[in-house]
Amino acid sequence: MTLEEQLKLFSLAIASGFFLVFCYNVYQVIRNILKLKKTGTIIGDLLFWLILTPLVFIFLFPGNQGEIRFFIFFGLVLGALLYLKIFSQLTYSFVYRLYLVIRKLFKIVMKISHLIWTAFIFPYRVIYFVLFFPGQFIRRGFYFIIRFKRNPKGS
Repeated sequence: MTLEEQLKLFSLAIASGFFLVFCYNVYQVIRNILKLKKTGTIIGDLLFWLILTPLVFIFLFPGNQGEIRFFIFFGLVLGALLYLKIFSQLTYSFVYRLYLVIRKLFKIVMKISHLIWTAFIFPYRVIYFVLFFPGQFIRRGFYFIIRFKRNPKGS
C-alpha cells in the first residue's frame, strides 16, 4: 500500500469517525425524545452499534481490503474527537430543533386535515340528522307506547 493510499484511507477513517459521532448525536436526540429507560437505552445502543459497525467496515473495506491497521483506529478516534469538539453541540441542538419544527408542522397538518374532514362530512351529518333523527324519535315514541300498554302501572 502506497503512502498516498494510506493517506486516503486515513482521511476516510477520519470521515468515518465524523459520521459515527453524527449518527450518535441523532440517536441521542431520538433517545431523549422517546425518554428511553435503562432497558430501552441498552437495546438502542446495541442496535446502534450492530448497524453502524458493519457500515464503517463496508465504508473502509474497499480501501484496505480488510486489513486493520493502527492508523485506521487512530483516524476513527481523531475524527470522532474533532466532531465532538467542533460540531457535536451544534448538531444536537439543530436536530432537536428540527424535530420540534417537524412536530409542529405535523400538528398543523393534522388540524387542517381534521377541519377539511369536518367540512367534508358536515353535509352528510345534516342529511343524516334530517332523515334519520325524526325516525329515531318516532321509533322511541312507539317503543314507549308499546311498553306502557304492556305495563300500564309503570312497575
